[in-house]
Amino acid sequence: MADSISLDQLCTQATFDLVKLQEHIDPNNLADGNNLVDDSPFTLMNNECTYYEPSEVKTLIPNDNKSLNLFCLNCQGLRSHWDLFCNLLVDTCGDKHHFDVIGITELYSMADGECQLSGYHELEYKVRSKTADSRGGVGIFIKNDLQYILRTDLSIFIPNIFESIFIEIQWNKKSLLIGTVYRPNTPPKADIDIFNHSLYELQNHINIDNKQSIIMGDMNLDLLKFADHNKTNDYLEQNFSQGFIPMITKPTRITPHSATLIDHMFTNIKGITANSGILITDLSDHFGIFFHNII
Repeated sequence: MADSISLDQLCTQATFDLVKLQEHIDPNNLADGNNLVDDSPFTLMNNECTYYEPSEVKTLIPNDNKSLNLFCLNCQGLRSHWDLFCNLLVDTCGDKHHFDVIGITELYSMADGECQLSGYHELEYKVRSKTADSRGGVGIFIKNDLQYILRTDLSIFIPNIFESIFIEIQWNKKSLLIGTVYRPNTPPKADIDIFNHSLYELQNHINIDNKQSIIMGDMNLDLLKFADHNKTNDYLEQNFSQGFIPMITKPTRITPHSATLIDHMFTNIKGITANSGILITDLSDHFGIFFHNII
């Protein structure tokens, strides 16, 4: 049996770092024989991604109105994990939550008025119909001091294939689109080609409108396997071609003998200086991911 994977390995070994893998990959070893890019797109970003215990985030993210702070978690049922979720936020940010927007994937079933978070607007969410599998679904919390528009035109929701919800806020005197996306991977309904095509249409719409955007969620595509899996390569290359760069570059789902980067956060904001992080939690079998721009 293989040795257990340690956090130290995740932090230091190149095989667990998307930036190092992408910079040093031999194009002849790619699954389709094509290189992703001539020069690493990560040079467009000034970003660091590492692991944090909840208590460490308090010192990293200030409680002010200047920076933008996002958090996303696959909670595998928000109602059933509600107390643990609220406790995690307190452990991470204290009584006054620092995160401006919180995305939830695998929300499961939900009804209006449930799971309301102090200091935030009422939960915006999209879930599958009661006649369908009650898993999946996406939600988004927005702090009370942020005015927002629910972008239903961008909130593509194809059950079991592409599930998303998007909002638009004003940030840094510009409009910013923020979306939570979930890609189920349960056959036979899950279809990566439809997912990639839907994402392409979505990003194309965003770019035509010349909007800045951050897209976050559980995509169930291991970015560390882009050189060996054609459809993951297609997904990553498509994001690059549309001007979206991944902010999370280390594994987000850890088992004793595997580590996968399946929870993603992409942005098309050029030249932003930021910290992105992976929040260590046992609330579900996914770690949380977060973004903090540095003013």
